[in-house]
Amino acid sequence: MDPTLAQGAAVADLLWPDLVEEDGAVFLRSGRLAASAPLSSFTDLVDAECFVNHVHMLDEFEHDADLDDEPFWNSGHDDFKRAVALAAIVAEVWAARLARDFPDQIFAVFATRDDNPIVRFHKIRPDLALYQDPGYIERLDDGSALMLRVENGRVAQRVGRLASS
Repeated sequence: MDPTLAQGAAVADLLWPDLVEEDGAVFLRSGRLAASAPLSSFTDLVDAECFVNHVHMLDEFEHDADLDDEPFWNSGHDDFKRAVALAAIVAEVWAARLARDFPDQIFAVFATRDDNPIVRFHKIRPDLALYQDPGYIERLDDGSALMLRVENGRVAQRVGRLASS
């Protein structure tokens, strides 16, 4: 059965989302609409951006990787492996979008494998820590995390990798 245009539009929105700026932060428009809490309710802007700007791949699509008990996802299932591969692609595309739309700003885009593949991003601020330390990601060396640093309108650094376990 062929995918519908509505399904195609939903995938396009996941891959190339609308972005909005608010009080020095950059958000996924859909995430900011869903998380209407004031920015002052977050610890800092990195915390706000990481909360609003994250997507769980297995929550976006129908799949058969569910388990009844923890860890709740069958990491050996083909659908889980597909979600990991998709998370890596989404991270790359979001990085390209951020580089194009905000070439004078610096961002970190993260993709993590474990506990439902997740992609998130935040602006890099000199006075605030990154969501995950790049040195830690590099030391993992197990395919569980990827960080893309977006700077000067391009991906300036890649740390780690995302791969099925």
